[in-house]
Amino acid sequence: MNTYRFLDPGTILHHWCSGMVLRPGPVRKDERAPLLEEELFATPSRPYEPRIDNGYPNVIHDQRAGVYRLYYTEFVVDEVSAATPLADRAHMDYVPAVGRRVALAYAESTDGIKWEKPNLGIVELDGTTDNNILIMDAHGAGVMLDERDPDPARRYKVVTRIDHPGGGHHLAAGYSADGLHFGELVPWPEHRPLADTHNVVFWDEEFQRYAVITRIWVDALRVQALSTSTDFIHWTEPEPCARGVDAWHQLYSFPVMRLDDLWIGFGSIYHDGDRLREDWDTVDLSLMCARDLRHWQFPMAYRPFLPRGEGAYPDGAFDAACLYAAAPVQVGTRWWLYYFGSNGRHTGFRETALGRAEVDLDRLAGYEPTGSEGTLSIGPFRVLGPDLELHADVNPGGVIDVEVIDLLTRERVATGSSLTGSGWQDLPIHWPAGLPDRQVTIVLRCRDSTVFGVRGELVLHSSDLILHES
Repeated sequence: MNTYRFLDPGTILHHWCSGMVLRPGPVRKDERAPLLEEELFATPSRPYEPRIDNGYPNVIHDQRAGVYRLYYTEFVVDEVSAATPLADRAHMDYVPAVGRRVALAYAESTDGIKWEKPNLGIVELDGTTDNNILIMDAHGAGVMLDERDPDPARRYKVVTRIDHPGGGHHLAAGYSADGLHFGELVPWPEHRPLADTHNVVFWDEEFQRYAVITRIWVDALRVQALSTSTDFIHWTEPEPCARGVDAWHQLYSFPVMRLDDLWIGFGSIYHDGDRLREDWDTVDLSLMCARDLRHWQFPMAYRPFLPRGEGAYPDGAFDAACLYAAAPVQVGTRWWLYYFGSNGRHTGFRETALGRAEVDLDRLAGYEPTGSEGTLSIGPFRVLGPDLELHADVNPGGVIDVEVIDLLTRERVATGSSLTGSGWQDLPIHWPAGLPDRQVTIVLRCRDSTVFGVRGELVLHSSDLILHES
């Protein structure tokens, strides 16, 4: 059974819809957040936590160890943040001093809710190893759990930028058996992108290679770039793969995940440029998609996927201004999108904390009518089996009418009964006898309902190919 999500523009016949718009699906923030916070001003204080900043979270469920692991970037040396009380920050500009230092920090949880920062005894800072630091000067580290590697010493992998205290930087890779002790990192022998972001690392199953999404700058704008490797040491030159359209829609970072035949990205969109606009210097989280890693799209035209919290600095919600996510992780039967949220503008004073939101991977985004009714044409498909499931939200009194059209003959080969109901449903559509192996498009006429995708024994075809054959 194949799943086709309508957030992928390739599922929409000629990108055709009438009276419908693609909007985010249900995203439910966990009301227990924040789950983890900066502790510079806590009692007792952690003086090496003056500013988490963007955080760049990596959340991994290690089932073998029975623990959820959080890897994140924070400033462990920041003279200005450390010396400025919370009460004074709302009235001051944040002007960082020379000498800031970052590090890769670690927290863990047994249930994904209560997080602890263990004193690891790995890195000495200010004369003590009582801290949760894994790697000093690691900027935007990406961490992955690689269960496919037969070498147990390489079970965990990291790619990070290393900032030189005297200036300069390089990218480096490393390994760990336990997810804590990464040893000496190996510098990339080729290429030195700026990489001043979350260096997202993962395995590309289709092409049997490791991949890193990092950042370069083009025409003074932030641009995401893709680099790949077969041995985790030698990497291809990073090539642009995703970017926003202007300074107001700069793609700051984006973790990705694979869903069936589609890549999904959770892009942090930085708003720069017009300082008079209300949202200047904030960061929204938007949904992205791609059929391959080199050609990303914003199917909802930068519309926020996860809304920021309410209020303004310093009394607003912990996630009122900036959002940076990890790829979703499964906790029990649910999928959670962990993210770091900040209460202040990107270049200002801000405090950062960890939140999470429940997401439905089959309902990340759906089409709904802008008025009383709307129509969506999906496909073309080659039908292999008898039945189809339509992922939909049908409100009380709502209706979804289904019509199946043979693209070669232009005949209406099936008209589904009106699908009515209430709430989230996987609605069955039964094909008539003889329909399998025909090439069809499916027309959905919706009233007071939202459609997210289909699952069935179908193969999505290029519309250009089918029209040529006809």
